[in-house]
Amino acid sequence: MRFFGVFFGFLVLAGVPLAAIAKPVTMQCLVDTSKSRGWVAEQIFIEYDTDTGAARVVDGIILHFNKRQPATARITENTDKKLVVVWDVNTRVKQQTAKMGYRAAFLKPTGKVLVTAKPHGFADNLTGRGRCQPISTGLPTG
Repeated sequence: MRFFGVFFGFLVLAGVPLAAIAKPVTMQCLVDTSKSRGWVAEQIFIEYDTDTGAARVVDGIILHFNKRQPATARITENTDKKLVVVWDVNTRVKQQTAKMGYRAAFLKPTGKVLVTAKPHGFADNLTGRGRCQPISTGLPTG
């Protein structure tokens, strides 16, 4: 245990902020999907690391079509007020395939989220609105 105290003390003295070694943040989002025709999940988990720009997303749709693995996402905006994460899911329903583009815009001060699903090549925008809160358990696995 003494090693860790000395190690963290060294980092502070060296000017390395402890936030720089922070774990990724995981959020659980509960979404009203009444306007999504089944293409936005009612529960979405978003994990992001602002230091690296890495993000992953898990929901029922991703687990079904992505071999039970999280989707790799991109952070396209991250300010004090808003976090925007985007990801794609390749779907196959009744011999038809489509790539669905997803976007989650999380408003940090209020906890509100707007999730948009758009099938590539089509004009449809399917949406869901809800709230997100941080969780400490990390990203769930399928």
